[in-house]
Amino acid sequence: MSTSSVPLWKIIVVLLFGGILLAICFKTPDATTISDPGVKMDLPHKIGGYWGYHLDPTPAEVNGLPSDTEFVRKNYESSEGDQIMCSIVLSGANKRSIHRPEACLPGQGWTIKSGEILPIELLNGQKIEVMNLTLARPVQLPNGQKKTLFSYYFYWFVGHNRTTPQHKSRIFYTSWDRVFKHENHRWAYCIIHSKVTQGWGLPEKDANQTLEMMKKFASEIIPTFQKSF
Repeated sequence: MSTSSVPLWKIIVVLLFGGILLAICFKTPDATTISDPGVKMDLPHKIGGYWGYHLDPTPAEVNGLPSDTEFVRKNYESSEGDQIMCSIVLSGANKRSIHRPEACLPGQGWTIKSGEILPIELLNGQKIEVMNLTLARPVQLPNGQKKTLFSYYFYWFVGHNRTTPQHKSRIFYTSWDRVFKHENHRWAYCIIHSKVTQGWGLPEKDANQTLEMMKKFASEIIPTFQKSF
């Protein structure tokens, strides 16, 4: 296609976009200045009716992420046997610590069936939105048959006075705030994950019961570590 066939408006858009990129390059402050994180890297030993037990990051996380990445992770269990995992991954100077969970969950054996933004009303009166992924994974039973295990996976990102449930929004805020607010976010990737236990033994909770359990748990635990809303 010759340049004469390209509509004038497209040429103007490309030139404007190029000018904006140049302006961003000139206005971007020193990347070594990092804002305070929007989370405390500490999870409570007990929350509601749950007791928390420390979990170490996996060898793949330790070896695959920058050395200044911080982790805190606990598995919470109620007296009835309900289990909920809560995790925070905090980036350092290298932003490679934070990534889209949709990129790594399939490598852990999970298939992402759906995703939706879910509002959570917190006990401290604040409200946030999380991304809720419905996951599925085949499990081979002792008799050789396969059965599908379902779970819910809440995640969201927290920066300095920023929180978002979407990776693309995090990328936008990273650039926007760095240029126009001189803030270089030290993003935290927060997770709450629990399996649907119906058909897998006690305690049996169906999908709706599991979702409500997780929302209540989230409303209680998030204010204990999140500073930015």
